[in-house]
Amino acid sequence: MYEEWLDKYEYLIELGKALKDYPESSKTDDKLIKGCQSRVWLDYRVEDGKIIFNADSDAIITKGIISLLIGLYSGRSAQEILSSDFSVVEKIGLKENLSPYLADFEQLVSVCESEITTGGGRGNRIIEIDNGSGLRFTVSPDRALDIVNASFRGVPLVFRTPSGYRSRMEYDPAGIGWLRTWQGGLMTTCGLRSAGSPDESSGLHGRIGNQPAEDVGVTRTWSEDGSEYRIQVRGVIREACLFGENLRLERTISTAYGKNEICVHDRVINLGPEDDFVQIVYHCNFGYPFVSPAIRFVLPEHKIIPRDENAAADLANWMRMPEPQENMPPEECFFHELPADENGWASFVMENDDLKIRAAVAYDTAALPRVCQWKLFQKNRYVLGVEPTNTTLNGRLKEIADGVAVPLKDGSSMDFRIRFSFETMS
Repeated sequence: MYEEWLDKYEYLIELGKALKDYPESSKTDDKLIKGCQSRVWLDYRVEDGKIIFNADSDAIITKGIISLLIGLYSGRSAQEILSSDFSVVEKIGLKENLSPYLADFEQLVSVCESEITTGGGRGNRIIEIDNGSGLRFTVSPDRALDIVNASFRGVPLVFRTPSGYRSRMEYDPAGIGWLRTWQGGLMTTCGLRSAGSPDESSGLHGRIGNQPAEDVGVTRTWSEDGSEYRIQVRGVIREACLFGENLRLERTISTAYGKNEICVHDRVINLGPEDDFVQIVYHCNFGYPFVSPAIRFVLPEHKIIPRDENAAADLANWMRMPEPQENMPPEECFFHELPADENGWASFVMENDDLKIRAAVAYDTAALPRVCQWKLFQKNRYVLGVEPTNTTLNGRLKEIADGVAVPLKDGSSMDFRIRFSFETMS
């Protein structure tokens, strides 16, 4: 049909966009195809001896290939399918077809490592990533490899504080001094020994988000089968003190061409001579224009727990973001205990019908059993926080006393995983 690869590539994208909607309720582990670089769900039914397929993927190119295969094989008998020529799959190859057009794949996917030269963030290293598929984001190595700016299809997604980029050297660990250097952004790491309310042992949200990463490296590689071009950022962050804690955070952040996801895998290691308690919050901060009264939440039935009396009084409105208010209403926090899928993952899904953008924060509930929804809708302070966590945000000492704090034995480690995904709604 198309002789030129770029025509084929554009056609695959259009096929992916036109793929029949696949029910979210059917995106279960038993329908997930094992071994795929991208996630692919496949379902079928039999009608009059014919097999009818329905499928979906989280990557647009893969969706196009799925749409092509459904067109070829759906509605045929098992014998007809088995006797078919499957060489069409081998003829699609992404790497083989794109590479001849490019001297450098950076033409499509770019990573720029630089340094801020002015203002409060002067001297901070930043890594700006464009995955070539509409997703752009900035990683901050001098702030625990946290993710600051992020946009999808050119639409800003995140809330930024009035502090702007700040140097970690300004960090004030006492009380709520953390707020002075908080930059906002897509993901701020809070922890590792304390995350939540300050107490006499620790300030607000702990130290880790103001610690620099070392051994920082960026890799850009094709998967072995040539179907996916991946970008990974790795680094190590210390939270340590002589005669005190010795915790190490090993972080990997990854994305891929044609796959609008950001995956974060953290491993926390206790290198100290004594057991410790690990508290962590992934403070994910969404802002205007993605967050507005047009936003809605697509969540299954689940348990919702107001954090305090103020949130309890407005529990009926947990799913609404009003217009910015001038009378300075207090912040509201709700804990959500979302059901996990068969892989142990839960997902907090948001949709903006005006922008036709869907975003999700997924997390591995084995280590992050709950997510805190933070709503602040004051004038000039308009933010929606989605915060996977292993805490109740009541402070280190209280959670240890209540038996809530999670212990980590000396020499042991624990893993945390979260995933951001973004897509265009039909």
